Amino acid sequence: MSLVKINPTNWINSHIGTIYDIDGVAGIQCVDLYKIFLKDIGYPNPTRPIGGDGYADQIWYRRDALGLAPYFDYITGTLKEGDIVLWAKGAMECPSSHVAMFVKDDPSDPANRGIFLGSNQGAAHSTGVLTSISCSGALGALRYKGFTTNPTPVDTNGKLIEENGAMKITVDEINARANGPTGNIVRQYKMGDIVKYQYKYVGNGHRYIVWNEGPNKIYLAISGAETYGVEKWAEPVDIDESKDIIKDLIQEDGKATFTVDDVRERKGGPKGEVVRTFKTGDSVIYQYKYIGNGHRYVVRKQGNDYFFIAVSGSEEYGKDKWADCGPVEAVKPSEPEKPADPKPEEPKLDKNVKAWGCDISEHNPNFDVKGQGFVIIRATFGTNMDKLFAENVKKCQEAGVPFGVYCYSYALDNEQALEEAQYILETIKDIDVPLGVWYDMEDADKYKENRGALTKENCTKFCEIFCDYVKSKGYYTGIYSSTWWFANLVLCGDKYPKWNADWGSNDGTLQKDFSGKCVLYQYTAIPYDKNVCYVDFSEMASHPVKEPEQPKPEIPQFPNQETVDKLIDEQTKFYKNWNQLFDKMFG
Repeated sequence: MSLVKINPTNWINSHIGTIYDIDGVAGIQCVDLYKIFLKDIGYPNPTRPIGGDGYADQIWYRRDALGLAPYFDYITGTLKEGDIVLWAKGAMECPSSHVAMFVKDDPSDPANRGIFLGSNQGAAHSTGVLTSISCSGALGALRYKGFTTNPTPVDTNGKLIEENGAMKITVDEINARANGPTGNIVRQYKMGDIVKYQYKYVGNGHRYIVWNEGPNKIYLAISGAETYGVEKWAEPVDIDESKDIIKDLIQEDGKATFTVDDVRERKGGPKGEVVRTFKTGDSVIYQYKYIGNGHRYVVRKQGNDYFFIAVSGSEEYGKDKWADCGPVEAVKPSEPEKPADPKPEEPKLDKNVKAWGCDISEHNPNFDVKGQGFVIIRATFGTNMDKLFAENVKKCQEAGVPFGVYCYSYALDNEQALEEAQYILETIKDIDVPLGVWYDMEDADKYKENRGALTKENCTKFCEIFCDYVKSKGYYTGIYSSTWWFANLVLCGDKYPKWNADWGSNDGTLQKDFSGKCVLYQYTAIPYDKNVCYVDFSEMASHPVKEPEQPKPEIPQFPNQETVDKLIDEQTKFYKNWNQLFDKMFG
């Protein structure tokens, strides 16, 4: 049997954030990643039921019955990139069993933990995220026999060439990818767009420009070949090309009426960002004209900005005209100016955002908090402390980043909910927490569901118990959950502040405005959990109640030495007088 050749690095990079419900059962589950891989290697009927009780561990127990031997070696030793790992039920971090693809050792604990690509891990029905998971409870791994190390998906030298510049895109629909030429697509660029960059890279059949965006490097192919000048998709432009153009403008007040379609208006210069497109019959009032870059332009000024619109295909007057230009006075009053037909203004989703931040836990090792507007740190899960809690607090304190804390709930009854509240307050009792104490009510690993505790009555009551107790101790407190959970399981209304998770297509961008609905909004999990805050930080301030000191027992006051000496002297005189009296009476 001829196996499909797959590079594990390529496969992992191309499936971050792209796992879907391939079998149509119960939404996105961890087994969907495994079944998508089966589809890609040509395994027959990849969506077939696993069998047994349907949980992920059955893949390992029934591996021969499922006919996996021709495709996979069975591994119980050291893991390699691309190995598909299976966990048993009851595993420490995967109590319902789990399946995920090994990426690399977790540098924070390489002997016991790994970074895994998986779905429905870290957040309910996640679409493919990288998560640190303990290898404790792993049954074994499936290692695909058709893996290949070629072609290498990144620069064989492992280096980017530093170069600051800007490129104007000359074709439509070029995909920008995160952290490598084969990484997850983050956006598309179109003809005329100008992109600034800090590096260049040659490889993977293309020439690339690369720039930094937060913790990520974004790769954009600018040619269809690695050879310089062959099949170019972009051309270089001066980063500051508009700087000297303004002094060359010729003042002229007039009106241009366009005679062709799709004439673009650009901000700042002839090669600037496209801000509007004109159609035949549209008109625009202008104050200047400019000749250069192969065209004649009319230029309008708005505030401190200049907008350039080409009105001919040549620098030569009267040749290849795209518009009729004339004085404004020539417009007849009876023929009102036809307004331009700009696209409807996109709603500003961030208009009410006060700050941009993230939430982190031990599943985000080596996370750099610098540059974040705020951070919400997992302090506890159940009545266990997050392994990186103290380290993450120290990072925020040293970087001057405001932070809050949260407890991931594993409560199964009212008593346990109260214990979780008491435990997190004990954990933070000596720490100043500026952004409150939050209760994470979800069931990503089905811990509550599998134990019969996942009901709206329980979820609501547990939140009330936790928040009421924390609030009684003077802390700002609220509830984290998803939009669906708030509507169906966490029915506390507006009694407590909300931290709402709603990822949309989960592409790393803000897609909705949740202001007025919540205090914090978690809008994506790509490449990590990102949030916005809709209130001033001062509204989340806590004022912990100082517990009254217990009265100390009274300690008897011992006499000082002078008093002791006096008492001894008086006692001596007493006995001396008594002896003298005794002698006189009884001889």
